[in-house]
Formats: sequence, structure tokens, C-alpha cells
Amino acid sequence: MPQSAPEPPLLSVVVPTRNEAGNVETLVQRLGAVLTGVPTEVIFVDDSSDHTPAILERIAANPPPGVSIRVLHRAPAQQTGLGSAATEGFKMASGHLVAVMDGDLQHPPELLTRMIETLEDNDFD
Repeated sequence: MPQSAPEPPLLSVVVPTRNEAGNVETLVQRLGAVLTGVPTEVIFVDDSSDHTPAILERIAANPPPGVSIRVLHRAPAQQTGLGSAATEGFKMASGHLVAVMDGDLQHPPELLTRMIETLEDNDFD
């Protein structure tokens, strides 16, 4: 019997990163804590030259419950800035809603649930 395709997540969080080894683990922990019960995928589009790729691979292998993590490491020729990283993440996203967050914790993950509620309560795009 053929298996049906898995349900897409409610939320895709696109995170462009460049040398954020000190932040990505904390970011994922905070996302996991605040998005409990919200099917979520986190997409890292990584242009790093530090240890960020290794940390992302480790985190992706053991994500928080209810969160899937996808990582795209871009080759140097493809590393053309924040805008193109966000665009690559949008192309990969499968969630009903998509958010973009900086990898440096500048954007508080704790605001995501309020943003989701506002979008759903007001039928915004």
C-alpha cells in the first residue's frame, strides 16, 4: 500500500548563517522551547568558514521534538549575501508560514508564536 506524503510543517524558519558557531545551538534550543506543539522546520542556509557547519550537522541529527532541521552549505561561489541566502531558504521551505531570522539571535524566537497567532486570527497572508 503506498504511503501518503507527510504533512507539511505549519512553520518554516529560514536562518541565513555566516560564522555563527557561538549562536546556532542556543537559537535551536530557544526555537524548540517556544514552538512546542507547532510542526516546524528550520532551514539553515550556511555560508560559514568557522565551525558552524559541523555544529549545524550535529544539531540536525538530534533536533528538538517536533522540529526538523535542514542545512544547506553553500559553495563559496554561491555565497552572494544575506538576500540570496534568504531566497534559497524560501525555495526550500515547505511550511504554510515562513519566517526569516538572523542566526545571531537578534530576532527573538519567542515572538514567533505571537506572530503565528496574529496571522491566523486575522487571516493575513
